[in-house]
Amino acid sequence: MAHLLAYQRAHPEYLENHLNRVYGAGTPYYKDFSTFNHTGVAKGWGAQTEINGCTYRQGRIIEPSAVTCPFSTTTVYMDYQQFPEF
Repeated sequence: MAHLLAYQRAHPEYLENHLNRVYGAGTPYYKDFSTFNHTGVAKGWGAQTEINGCTYRQGRIIEPSAVTCPFSTTTVYMDYQQFPEF
């Protein structure tokens, strides 16, 4: 992943295209990760902090670390009927 981040500085569209191709909607990874997130929301450990009542919540499930280069992962639940502009 570090080599992708370095390359991205010179070619920003490369990283975006790579991530969408490998991890984007329709990929097996996306399907598994989406299921994981939906399970977390249903069980209360994902998107657990209310931002705008029950219609918009978020919550960090992975803290930044050396293992995650140092990215974190935050789950978000948004009721799109309440936020039609998205």
